[in-house]
Amino acid sequence: MSRSRVKAAIVLLVVIVIGVSWTTYVHLVRVEAWIWHMQHGTVVTVGNYIVPVPRNWYVERYGRTGQLLVRVDTDDPSSPKKLKAHSSLSLSGAPMLTNDQNLNIKMSLDRDLLERQGVKPILERTLPISGGTVSCAGGYKPGSIGTYDVEPSAWFCGSVGLEIGILGTDRDMTQIWEIISGIRKKS
Repeated sequence: MSRSRVKAAIVLLVVIVIGVSWTTYVHLVRVEAWIWHMQHGTVVTVGNYIVPVPRNWYVERYGRTGQLLVRVDTDDPSSPKKLKAHSSLSLSGAPMLTNDQNLNIKMSLDRDLLERQGVKPILERTLPISGGTVSCAGGYKPGSIGTYDVEPSAWFCGSVGLEIGILGTDRDMTQIWEIISGIRKKS
């Protein structure tokens, strides 16, 4: 084999290795999400709750007792001009929220904080879940200084023994509310 063919073969091999490595890196979170679902199925336990995790969500431990769910895709079909925001749910056990009265106090404090920050209007939503309800306040767009193609909305939610933070694009909120509605207490 001539030297030029050997050089061409080496260059081709290097380009293939770089291409495969880059493709693997770009899709690493999707691969990790697939592996997580193979090991754990489609639910995660947070405190005394079982939370559904659709296959298009990646799960990572968040603090000592929490879980962070990040959507690996989006329902926004538009071609991006900037980065696409990926929706997320942060879930953590809330030992201070022992009853409905404590939950109402926390939600009132969350609304007061949003008012002091100038958020208007503050949207509220209550969702029934197995064994109780989840109360939410927010619906505002915290802003990313133009980083994202579509600005996500933020919500603070809670149930007795559970706190939920939401950052989601408007198009992804349908699936987020479905996840929250599917939360159930452990038996």
